[in-house]
Amino acid sequence: MVLIIFKADIGFSRIARAVFFIMIIKRWLRFPSQAINNMRKFLLCIIIAFISLNCSAQDTTLSRMYVDISNKFFYKKDYDAALKNLALAIIENPNNVDAYSRRATIYNITKKTDLELADLSTLIKLQKNDSYPLYRRATFYKDEKKYKEALEDYTAAIKIRPDAFNYSGRAGFY
Repeated sequence: MVLIIFKADIGFSRIARAVFFIMIIKRWLRFPSQAINNMRKFLLCIIIAFISLNCSAQDTTLSRMYVDISNKFFYKKDYDAALKNLALAIIENPNNVDAYSRRATIYNITKKTDLELADLSTLIKLQKNDSYPLYRRATFYKDEKKYKEALEDYTAAIKIRPDAFNYSGRAGFY
């Protein structure tokens, strides 16, 4: 029974998880038997411990929800509302690469270059083994006419993933 509860808990937000456990506790309280009462007390202790452990962890589900909402605003070109939801997503999960990526795109569209650069740099820190954030920052530097930094990022991207995509970006400098 406990394993089923733990499995069902995965993927819920904090509020949904608490409501789920309250519903289960109410069902257990309906059984009058003494043996079941002891079992209920034991399981209740386990559930309370589990809830307190999970509430301190970052809730990535809520963060993903904010990113999804911001995507709807993004496609409607309501960039201010999208940025507000992305800020909430990053507060919920500071390691959400999708939130940083979308926010950098919005900053690019709205010409907030210093903020775009900050988000692209954060993406590179979060995705150390991915060449795409380096490619994006190199393209940013190229657009800003900072060719030395662009060339460094293209070269770093090629070291991570030597493919035609990364080589084509660097080829423009030769």
